[in-house]
Amino acid sequence: MRPLLLAALSLSFALSACAGLKGVPLTLRVEGPAQASVRVENGGTVRTVSVRGSETLTVDPGTYTLTPQPVDGWDTPGARQLGVTGGGEVTFTYQPAGQATRAVLTVFVTGPASADVRVQGAGFDQTLTGVTSAGRSVTLEPGTYTVTGVDALPWRAPTPQTVTLNARQTLDLSLNYGQAQP
Repeated sequence: MRPLLLAALSLSFALSACAGLKGVPLTLRVEGPAQASVRVENGGTVRTVSVRGSETLTVDPGTYTLTPQPVDGWDTPGARQLGVTGGGEVTFTYQPAGQATRAVLTVFVTGPASADVRVQGAGFDQTLTGVTSAGRSVTLEPGTYTVTGVDALPWRAPTPQTVTLNARQTLDLSLNYGQAQP
């Protein structure tokens, strides 16, 4: 009877230990090819994930380096670093190789949960709604653009930023909001 009790206690302890592990969702999206691989690095842990459209992983909170892998016939987007606490989402936009002249601008918002961001320039004028710390990407023609955050009370938008995009360039831009003073 004693070995049965010991086995039951061991199983109970193992299940309790597993219940203490708390993973959070990390969603990887790929636009362009039907499928691509993304290398996911966190500290010494590295894995490569095959993504067909989108793939949601369960990961430990932390800072991740996400590196899209080459796909024949497509230009590979740049790597991104993402802090994942309660979950995260990132989109990688591939463009056809040799045909791509457009650039990709990804805007990130820090401060409010989300905010609207207006992008203007080179014949383009669009408001990206609900931009978060996970970022929102937009494909643009090469040129100069003004990126303007919209106040998300009680958060104040930062000063508008001007960026110049070259053909086939991928650029990340962070808008750091500040708290409005009472």
